[in-house]
Amino acid sequence: MNASVLRRTLRIMLIVLAFVGSGVGLREVSAGPVSTAPTCRSLTAAFAEQLEPLVEAMIDHRPATQPAVLTRASGWWKTHRARMPAAATVDSLMRDMRRATGQRRGYVVARLAHEASLVAFRACPDDAIDRQVAVLDHAGMAAWLAAQGEPTREPAEAAGATSMVAQRLRSAGRAGLADRLDAITRAAFEPHADATRAGRDAIALLDLVDEIERALARPVHPPKAG
Repeated sequence: MNASVLRRTLRIMLIVLAFVGSGVGLREVSAGPVSTAPTCRSLTAAFAEQLEPLVEAMIDHRPATQPAVLTRASGWWKTHRARMPAAATVDSLMRDMRRATGQRRGYVVARLAHEASLVAFRACPDDAIDRQVAVLDHAGMAAWLAAQGEPTREPAEAAGATSMVAQRLRSAGRAGLADRLDAITRAAFEPHADATRAGRDAIALLDLVDEIERALARPVHPPKAG
């Protein structure tokens, strides 16, 4: 199983664990109506899941998978566009992605996918800790794309997200993980003369994000109130 598939599998498992650990039983679920209306937050998260495989295809050296992935993502976008933020900007990026896919410019497709996901994400500001972890995921992808020569830069939100996530990790009894986050984030965005090393540092950040998601789902001790 390659690293990107493993990351995606772990995220699905975390969703299942969150549901099981929520204490909501089947009887409680069936006791009354539950709102399933999508929110800006849930829609942008789902959109990111559609686009992330376009970046992963290049990380895993599988550019031939991009056309099928983009077809699915375009279908999702067409279905949900009316409820999505920043639709006009994303429309333009989706058109550029289709053009770049036809030209077999895989790294450009990956960069445009990252940009489209980030545009939608920023249209739904939220200080929730899972959103801050998502900023770090965007930061890792930006660092990896920059290492491949694409014109990307560290998201402006990355420093604040790093601080907030590190604080939450320490509160959850994961001080060692917080220290690694500080070090790996610095390494991922410091100037590199060696593109190979830059790419490795970016992958290290993406892998660390997955580890952080697991750690926050199962803290050593609960976060302190307030």
